Amino acid sequence: MKKYLLGAVSSLALTGAPAFAADMPYYSAPPVRYAPPPIYTWTGFYVGVNVGGTWSISPFVKPSQSVGMLPASIPLDYNIAAVAATTAAMQLKANDSGFIGGAQVGYDWQAGNGGVVGVEADAAGFSTIRSRGNSALIMDVPGGGGFQIGAFTTGSRSLNFLGTLRLRAGWLALPTLLVYATGGFAYGQVSGDYGVTQAYFPPPLSPYMVAAWTGQGAYSKIATGWTLGFGTEWMIYPGVSIKGEYLYYSLGSIQTPATIQRDPTSLPVFGPAWQNVTRSYASYNGHIFRVGLNIRFSDYGPLAAPVKGPIYARY
Repeated sequence: MKKYLLGAVSSLALTGAPAFAADMPYYSAPPVRYAPPPIYTWTGFYVGVNVGGTWSISPFVKPSQSVGMLPASIPLDYNIAAVAATTAAMQLKANDSGFIGGAQVGYDWQAGNGGVVGVEADAAGFSTIRSRGNSALIMDVPGGGGFQIGAFTTGSRSLNFLGTLRLRAGWLALPTLLVYATGGFAYGQVSGDYGVTQAYFPPPLSPYMVAAWTGQGAYSKIATGWTLGFGTEWMIYPGVSIKGEYLYYSLGSIQTPATIQRDPTSLPVFGPAWQNVTRSYASYNGHIFRVGLNIRFSDYGPLAAPVKGPIYARY
């Protein structure tokens, strides 16, 4: 009888074990979740840095002299004044080109049709601060019997920094690739100078004496103008983009103050036999190619939703 009861209990235990195990909860590691692709948006503020190169379109300092005669002048005096003006007005080549570097800040807004519009301000400094040119020339005075006038001229031009405030308008060729045009206001700190040293070389027994005189002028100011260009920008990661950009800028033409140059051999009581007005001017316009890096402050959202709490299953 005891053997029968023991066998029945054992049989019941073995047949009921699977059902009991199925009712027990158990825990497993969270399954691998699908991570959706990053969300890219161009709307928002950004800051960045840039570096590139530039060269000027009009790399010249252009001196000029206006011939001014007194009523009592004689033909030879007029010729002397004209030659003095010519020798002092030789064009001087002075390039403004080199490397540039600076920073930018801006805001973009992305439309639903793939358009992007925004505004950007930047400022850049130049590695080539100043460029200088010079020339030397001796000319005969017509009707002077060997009378000569010599001149040594020198001039410089400099664009010390350039800033812009521009609109940008573009189109997304890809969700991460922006192609845009840009244009707006440009300003820069410019400086320059001009100087001339001239001398008489009269022939023997001439009533004119050997003499020399000088003239100079300088400027330093903030010049304003405009800029136009285009570029591409690639968002390599949400919130990080790199760009390549071309700009043409024009800040106008700047003149040195006018100076008066007079015949240095005239007697004070009679006044100068001739006098000239001299100045120089330089145009500030050029090309810029540069690359940049931007950090964007936009809400890009999580790259994947987090898994909350343990995962368990009943079978």
